[in-house]
Amino acid sequence: MGTRLQDTYSDDFRAAALTLVEASGGKGHVMRVADQLGIPVSTLHHWFATSQKQNETPEFARTRDIKKGELVDLLESLVLTALGVLDDADKLSSAQVHHVSTVMGTAFDKLQLLKGEATQRTETTIERGIYTDLRYIPDVEEAEIVEELRNE
Repeated sequence: MGTRLQDTYSDDFRAAALTLVEASGGKGHVMRVADQLGIPVSTLHHWFATSQKQNETPEFARTRDIKKGELVDLLESLVLTALGVLDDADKLSSAQVHHVSTVMGTAFDKLQLLKGEATQRTETTIERGIYTDLRYIPDVEEAEIVEELRNE
């Protein structure tokens, strides 16, 4: 029976890979990140599963924190650079606004993920005393609300 050669990866590489998965949105992005890094999906999935169970050594957890901090710094710099381009008429003339704003938005979204903050906002609002989201109206018939809205 043949033996399988197993690649070895440094703690820095593993920490960076896990940080990329986190910045990409978590478990559902393991395959894409593994493909981008050129490593087996099963390897990255195993690292991710281990990290979710918090079975990391304190030293590796510190390495991950360092890599996460480095990526946060890079993304914050990218957002600020994009804002600077949008605010500078000379720079903006050579860049397309939608490209700059897409880069800025993507970087900001990844920052939010890394910081454990919200990447979207969902809420129910009240307009003129009427709920705009009919799913959350207690003890009120939808037909009554529709009729009231028509009468306004």
